[in-house]
Amino acid sequence: MISIVIPSREPDEALIWATLTSAVSDLRASDIEYEILLVLCGPKFPDIAKHIARHGLAKVAYTNADSPQVARHIGISTAKGDTVFCLDAHVVVPPGFFRRVLEDMQTTGADLMHTPYKFLQAASYGYRVAWGAYLWSAEALRQPPSASPFKIAVAGHGAFAVRKESYKRAGGYWLGLRGFGGEEVQLDFKFWLLGMTCWMTPRTYHWHFVANPQRHTEELYKERNFVRNFLLVAAIYGGAEQVEKSYVAMRGRCWGWQDLYPELKEEVLHDAEEERGWVMASGIDSIPALREFLNAQGVVN
Repeated sequence: MISIVIPSREPDEALIWATLTSAVSDLRASDIEYEILLVLCGPKFPDIAKHIARHGLAKVAYTNADSPQVARHIGISTAKGDTVFCLDAHVVVPPGFFRRVLEDMQTTGADLMHTPYKFLQAASYGYRVAWGAYLWSAEALRQPPSASPFKIAVAGHGAFAVRKESYKRAGGYWLGLRGFGGEEVQLDFKFWLLGMTCWMTPRTYHWHFVANPQRHTEELYKERNFVRNFLLVAAIYGGAEQVEKSYVAMRGRCWGWQDLYPELKEEVLHDAEEERGWVMASGIDSIPALREFLNAQGVVN
């Protein structure tokens, strides 16, 4: 059995339905035993959830935390499957998606398998994390569908699969992050530091819908939590020095937050102490080690 977790902060019921039906169609066609868990994030829950639960299309859980990583964590922690797929509630998967990902996880031994974005008339977007690592789209990969999976440092968590035991070993997402942003860097890098592997498969993809990608990205950088999350992850893995470097890289896009940066820096350094403890205890000088890993993959820093 595999488990499908669909975390949703999505107010658009049509997108939730599109994600659910595309997953169910592929799973039934592939004759894979599965369960689906729809985890809704507060503060508002769409009415369609009642219909989905009433008709047994998915198990439905609720959390007041307005955070996709909290929703994913709830879903992964309660999942029955050994392999858990997480699909954002504005993602549509093509035929053969689950079968190809499962095959590639088996052949590579991956702990976590990413799938690339597929751009549809600019309805999706790619972006960079503060340290310069790409979050790969299908176009950015420049790999034919026949290409083999490859190891990757970090990628977006719109649609990925993870071994439940590996997730538990890593301790999962750090729930000190708020709202959206930064969780993919926190979890993927944590896997790598613990000796586990994250891979990307070019043999399939997912469609990731955003109404206006340019505006979406601009609006994110106006959100305090989004900026805070990336600075917080920088604090976890690199301390005060990396927080400063990450802010320098981001400040041209963080409209309105320049004056508040000293307050933000103090806040994230304080909040990162608990999670940073295991990084320091590992004895790994994490930022130089991660930069070396990124450079080895040809990622621009």
